[in-house]
Amino acid sequence: MKTKTTETRTPDARGRLKFDPTINPGTIVQVLVVIGSSILAYGSYREDRVRQDGRIGQAEVLVERDRQSMRETLQEIKNRMDALERRHQGGREAQGASPSCVATEGRRT
Repeated sequence: MKTKTTETRTPDARGRLKFDPTINPGTIVQVLVVIGSSILAYGSYREDRVRQDGRIGQAEVLVERDRQSMRETLQEIKNRMDALERRHQGGREAQGASPSCVATEGRRT
């Protein structure tokens, strides 16, 4: 005599999970929550990215200002060095042309 469980066993019931095709309010709420949280997460990501892009833009502007300031300062220092070198060279030439400087230099050696 066969039992009822062996008679009703079908090939699909071998330990596989069965899909329950019924849709209930809990399923709808879960889907809506997943979709809503995904939208909120993406919106937050975009907002953070826009904020970060703004900060990067400000930093680039500040870096460019600093570079320009450094260039101007270095050019000013270079101009001063050139002026001092010209004065020094002019002083040497003036000393070399003066007879009193030549006589003074001769006594020192």
